[in-house]
Amino acid sequence: MSRHTASAPDSKLEIPNSKSFTLIELLVVVAIIAVLVAILLPALAGAREQARNVLCMSRVKQVSTGVVCYADEQGGYAPPWCGGSWSKPLYWGDTLIAGHCIPAGDVLVCPSHYPGRWSDWAGWTYGMNRGWPWFSGSADPGVNRAVKLSRPGYWTGERFATVNYMTGGAFEPFDFPLLGDSRLWSGSRDEQCWDFTYPAVLWHPSRVHLRHRERANVAFADGRVESCNETGLTQYGFCPELGYWK
Repeated sequence: MSRHTASAPDSKLEIPNSKSFTLIELLVVVAIIAVLVAILLPALAGAREQARNVLCMSRVKQVSTGVVCYADEQGGYAPPWCGGSWSKPLYWGDTLIAGHCIPAGDVLVCPSHYPGRWSDWAGWTYGMNRGWPWFSGSADPGVNRAVKLSRPGYWTGERFATVNYMTGGAFEPFDFPLLGDSRLWSGSRDEQCWDFTYPAVLWHPSRVHLRHRERANVAFADGRVESCNETGLTQYGFCPELGYWK
């Protein structure tokens, strides 16, 4: 009986050759990724800014509705721009919050321009049109006695029905801008007001802020909110010589 011994095959296990990326190929991949990122990032940034702009317009609308609610409760008078005392000023936003016309918090702050710090100068990024009308020290503020008669120049509040009269007939009430995006100083982030052009106050640092791609969101007396560029703002009575913060 013969015995057969199994022998291992002579063939060797062959491992396929693996080819690594060359430096040039890696650089090409990196370049492609960089191009894709460069294409997508502006689109994503634009989408984020558009979302912030929509939220800003919603907040401006909410605040302007609060102004109308205040007027309904005060015999048709809008809130004063500023009242109280020099040491403890009561700005228009504080008045709306105290009267439960708007909630406290970020409703007075544009999501595209949060203030760098909070201070006694309100720290809001929306401003009330305080140039309607430019009262003298002897003016009667009506029901808004919070504004002292010794502080000339502050908007004491007037009836909405008198808007056309107080602007010299230049605007119908529905075209009168109430409030909107503003900035106090070019290098500051403490904001609380911007000036209207009756009269134009060329020295005043508070101005409309074109923070949304060269546009500002503005609420009008009829309740609508518009995103206005410089041309649109001029049509609504803003003074080009006063300029706009950008």
